[in-house]
Amino acid sequence: MADEIKTEEPATPAATPSPAPAAAAPPVEAAAPAAAESAAAPETIAPTLLEQFDAEAKEKEAASAPPVEAKKPGEEAPKEEAPKEGAPEAPVDPKPLEPIAYEFTPGEGFTLSDERRGEAIAAFDAFRADPVKGAQGLMDLHQKAVTEAVNTVRADQVAVFNETMRGWENEVRSDPELGGSGFETAMRAVAEARDAFVTTARDPKIAAMHREQFEHFLRVTGAGSHPAFLRMLHNVGGRMIEPKEYIDGGVPKSVGRKPSGKGGGDFYEHPRGGTED
Repeated sequence: MADEIKTEEPATPAATPSPAPAAAAPPVEAAAPAAAESAAAPETIAPTLLEQFDAEAKEKEAASAPPVEAKKPGEEAPKEEAPKEGAPEAPVDPKPLEPIAYEFTPGEGFTLSDERRGEAIAAFDAFRADPVKGAQGLMDLHQKAVTEAVNTVRADQVAVFNETMRGWENEVRSDPELGGSGFETAMRAVAEARDAFVTTARDPKIAAMHREQFEHFLRVTGAGSHPAFLRMLHNVGGRMIEPKEYIDGGVPKSVGRKPSGKGGGDFYEHPRGGTED
């Protein structure tokens, strides 16, 4: 009789205890993108005295014009739908870093605020944690410093230029020929001379280009506020007015004497033209 073969079922293995989760490492503070925070915009060049006069003249003209009926508001633009968020990426624990006391000293003539020092330390830590990605933080920090330096220098230059023009304008307003109670009349003659001689082009586009070039010249040089330049235009404007008064039937202003030369006396004795026989 054949022997019976007994088959034993394998015993169920005991549950293996799961390992305890490791303590989370402290996150490394990433360096703030310095390039995105540009320095404050530098001060702009102030308008010249001639530009101020033109602006005031336009304001007066607009104030005297009849009111324009306001247009009805159009339909509101459709609101854009918020983009759908995808599945969140699994967080990656940063590598723990040993604290380091960085030693760096700004160069002679430079200062380092606590805010800038903190940004530098954060950028250095980010570079230590991931040199590939952290290098961008160092570049941003450098670019921010250079941009701030350039803007500071430009703002100082613009401030000095504007202060120089303010001094010229004070000279114009106190000038016995251009300033005082006749300031607006003098500036009107200056503006008329400019408009008459700034261009001789008949093509409106070319004339507008010439006017724009002249305005740019006034702005970048400050000539629109310089007393010598405004006095020259004022003298040109005065020469334009005198012939006009005579042509319209007026009598030329007396200069206290008759011009020398043959026929000069007869001309001023008979301003309507012609001489007596």
